[in-house]
Formats: sequence, structure tokens, C-alpha cells
Amino acid sequence: MGFFGKMMASVGVGNMKVDTQLESEFLTAGSEASGVVLIKGGDVEQTYNRIELLLQTDYYVTIAEEDDEAEEESETTERRVVTLERLIVDGKNTIQAGEIREIPFQIRVPLGTPIHGLTSREVWLTTDVDISFAIDPSDEDIVKVQPDIISEMILNSFGALGFHIDEIDAEEVPQYMQTLLPFVEELELKAHEGPFYRKVDEVEVILTYMHDRIRVWLEIDKRGGFFTELLDIDEVNCYIDFPYDCDLNQEVCTRFIYESIAQRI
Repeated sequence: MGFFGKMMASVGVGNMKVDTQLESEFLTAGSEASGVVLIKGGDVEQTYNRIELLLQTDYYVTIAEEDDEAEEESETTERRVVTLERLIVDGKNTIQAGEIREIPFQIRVPLGTPIHGLTSREVWLTTDVDISFAIDPSDEDIVKVQPDIISEMILNSFGALGFHIDEIDAEEVPQYMQTLLPFVEELELKAHEGPFYRKVDEVEVILTYMHDRIRVWLEIDKRGGFFTELLDIDEVNCYIDFPYDCDLNQEVCTRFIYESIAQRI
């Protein structure tokens, strides 16, 4: 194919196509996901600089803005896309017209990746192909992430104690917290039954992921009288550490969380 075909490919017509295929639609946080990148050559030979996979999610932050003329403060909401993991699956290479090529890969799914079904926040895998002087082919696939075993035990423990999730919000990491990701998810739990029913108004839970442990931050809103709420002394903060190499089972995990709350109400 001559000049016209190459020119059309540069604007995406007859261009190469990419399709990323995972071995399973379910990924597990803290493990690796396997799959292949399927490349289909277009109408002409093309050289690409690299093929890169990006595991991504997003969250929203509220930004305060001062209006000097109105002498008041307004708020705007800004969406931020986070790349949780990136992997270059191929460097500079050439694919012939009509050629089909498969490139296997394994990409890490970091601890703390939003869990499917727990939040409405989506996680997706973007395949980006860098081609000089042409429209870059890309592919985007929504993925479903399951929790790691310790996070799953922690969440199950709150369910066993009668807590239900009332609201989930994502926010930037507070300065006093350490975690591997630029955001945290705050779970607002309410006791609808169990040992803390009518004893606490709510418990706010944040899981932060460090290199050697998961830290569970608790803000316990005790059910108190008028004066305790008026004086703002009805809230207690604490945290529990769960090292990755600890000998933990569901019963022990539930007991740790139960005692941490019971001792503070």
C-alpha cells in the first residue's frame, strides 16, 4: 500500500487494533492478573514505540475557592484519575499489515484497589499503544476486583457484629495516615443488630495499606446524651494493625474488632 494508505492509517483509518484479554474477569487485590494483549495489524505496516497497560480508578475531591469580590468561599468538585499500576508489555516493534500477534502479561493488582460490589467506584484496565505521528490505538476494559484475604476477614467481621454499610466515600489521604495509594475509602457503618445495636450511632472505618500491614482506622460515634454530643465528646478514634504475616482467622479477627469497639464505648 502506498502513500494514501499510510496517510489514512496516521488518522486512524485502517490502523492497527489492540484488545486486552484477561484470563479471569475477577482480579484479586494483592495478587497478579494474567492475560494477553491481542494486536491485529491494519491495512499497512506500522511501527509502535511501546504498548503499556494502566490499571486505573478515579475519585473526587472538593476544592474550596475564595471569591474576593463576593468575599465568600465556594466549593468545586474535581475528578482525579489514579493509575494504580502500569506495565510496559512491549517496546518498539513493527507489526505487518493483517498480522495477528499475542503478547502475554502479568500485572500486579495493588492492595487497596477498590472492591467490586462494595463501592460504585469502577476500576478499569487501559491498553495504550504509542505510535509516532498517528492516532494511538487504545482499549479500555472494566474489571472486577475481589478483596485480599485479610481485608475480606475485616469486612466480614463488621458484618458479623451487626454492622451494615450506610455510605462509602473516597478522599485524599489525611496527613496523619500512611498508605500506598493517594486516596482512601471511608466506610460509614451503622449497627442494625448485634452487640453494638443502640450502643453506637455509627462507626467510620478506613483501611490503609502499608508495606507490612493493614491498618484499620476507627472513628466510633458513641450513643450518648445531649451534653456529650453538645461538647463533642461522643467520638473516639483508634486503629488496629493486622500484619500480613500474622496467623489470623475469621474468629480472631472478629474478636479483635469487637474488643476495640467495646473498650471505647
